[in-house]
This record gives sequence, structure tokens and C-alpha cells, in this order.
Amino acid sequence: MAAFNTVGGIPAHGNAHTMNDVLKQEWGFDGFVVSDYTGVEELVAAEHLSAVAEQALE
Repeated sequence: MAAFNTVGGIPAHGNAHTMNDVLKQEWGFDGFVVSDYTGVEELVAAEHLSAVAEQALE
């Protein structure tokens, strides 16, 4: 499950570098990461989404 703490001012569960570069590429994680019930909604409310993430929500 992704975390709500921030890494460089970006919530960990919305940080592409943390999720892709570190978790999947550096650490070799091949599973999936889940959010809690309102994790994505809270990112939208806090305006921490990149254009790519916003597009994925559509």
C-alpha cells in the first residue's frame, strides 16, 4: 500500500519517481501498489496530480 508521507514535497503514493524508478526499476518490484479508499481523491483535492495522472483518472 502506498504511503501518504511526502518525498520532496510530493505525496509518496503520487510520486512517479518513487513508484516507477525506485520501486519497480531499482528494487525489481513486479507486483502492484494499492491505494486506500480515498488516496487518489485526496491527491486530486490537494492538487498534486501531474497531467499524466489526471489523464489516467478520466
